[in-house]
Amino acid sequence: MISSPIFKDQLQAPSRQEDLNYWADYIEILCWTELEGKLSVDAVLDRWLDAKNLRINSTEIDGEHDHSESTYFNGSTTSPDYDRIQNYVESVFEFLMSRQTLFEKKYPFEVTQDSISLLDEISAPQNLYLCLLLSSNLYLVDNYKKQITSGFEDLGVKFLRNILSEGFKVHYFGKGSEIENPFPKDLFERFEKLSSLLKIPLTFRVNRENVGVRNTGDNGLDIVAWFEFNNQQPGTMMFFVQCACGKDWFEKQADSHVFRWRNIFQFINPPINLVLIPRSYRNRNGNWHNLIKIDDSVIIDRYRLLTSTILNIERFVEPYQPFLQYVASAENKRSYFD
Repeated sequence: MISSPIFKDQLQAPSRQEDLNYWADYIEILCWTELEGKLSVDAVLDRWLDAKNLRINSTEIDGEHDHSESTYFNGSTTSPDYDRIQNYVESVFEFLMSRQTLFEKKYPFEVTQDSISLLDEISAPQNLYLCLLLSSNLYLVDNYKKQITSGFEDLGVKFLRNILSEGFKVHYFGKGSEIENPFPKDLFERFEKLSSLLKIPLTFRVNRENVGVRNTGDNGLDIVAWFEFNNQQPGTMMFFVQCACGKDWFEKQADSHVFRWRNIFQFINPPINLVLIPRSYRNRNGNWHNLIKIDDSVIIDRYRLLTSTILNIERFVEPYQPFLQYVASAENKRSYFD
């Protein structure tokens, strides 16, 4: 039940982000929530220029220099920064066009050099794109961050059950209570339960005192998956999974890594570190935006989530349906450019 606006009153533009994906997401959300469902390059430029507190540095605008100081743009069309800002807005639209090419029929917008429009008829994969777009931009969300994060974790469980073979067991391990899982709330008891399921003994470090008497956390693990052989011998294929909606997803790669978990379990073989992110982490060519940021993990981003072989997409978006219906309602649309 959505009883209050999803998004904040002022949809603040990204601040000091070099990755064009943040700006592309921002414009897509403006278009998605806009009353007319369409934005022009000029309209976005006007909105940006009206932002009196817009912080400008050369890294944001042209990416060519790295200045230690930045200045505030005063909104004047005679400012020396005006042309650079205009060029940057146009470059974001060019980037959006590359997204349209990359996602093909799963993309819910139509983009030209001059404008972006929300499609009149939205398919199930396109609805999934909007769900992932919403989950990627929690900084714009007002009251429903927990529900949206839980929705993405639920989506992650369904996705893994969908792409893995029937021999795999996939369970939610996170501390959220909305998603069904076989683990107790107490973290020490959770470790014991997972140890039994994986047939891997706990290390000597794991005891009630070290874990904590009232610890109901998840130690950074959201989902666990393993192949269940028909014997009691240890050693199997395992996935330790982190679902990361925030901008700090780079740091979250360590949460599900074996380096963190080898203090808990006596692994015979390490689990595969899998990180699910709802954001698109691609450059104009569809390649990873920055491979240096990917640290010993398998990243499943928006593109991989949408283009992997998945069935019954409607089930994936079930937790998001109230949000999709809310934004689709004309009375909840906004007019940003009156």
